[in-house]
Amino acid sequence: MRSMLALALFLSFPIAGLAASLDDVLGQDAGDCVAMARVRPHVTHSETLSSTQFEFVRAFYMAIPPLSHELPIGDHAEIVTDGDVVGVVLIDSDSDQTCARFQITPWLLKAIKDVGRGRTVKASEAAGDGL
Repeated sequence: MRSMLALALFLSFPIAGLAASLDDVLGQDAGDCVAMARVRPHVTHSETLSSTQFEFVRAFYMAIPPLSHELPIGDHAEIVTDGDVVGVVLIDSDSDQTCARFQITPWLLKAIKDVGRGRTVKASEAAGDGL
């Protein structure tokens, strides 16, 4: 039993602390916190999100599986990329860690940028017959 516990702790260490690539960081379990010092070396470009965009991605994070019933840890967010993978990291300023992060698709990136521009959509402008 003791050796199984030691093995479990050993195997979980890389997930919680080390990151080989940005793809690895974004794919890790959201509950595992990662120091931003381990994320930043893999990032070639980042953009800090506005407070409105932060609230948007925080709500989106709660809605993606597995659904969360708690607000994610973090007080600001960034869009990050390594040139291939694009993602969002929610960052806790006090600990400089990300405990909530996910990859984003081009349509979600566009939506985040639209939110940042204050874009709204009227039913008359919506695709199809509206509501």
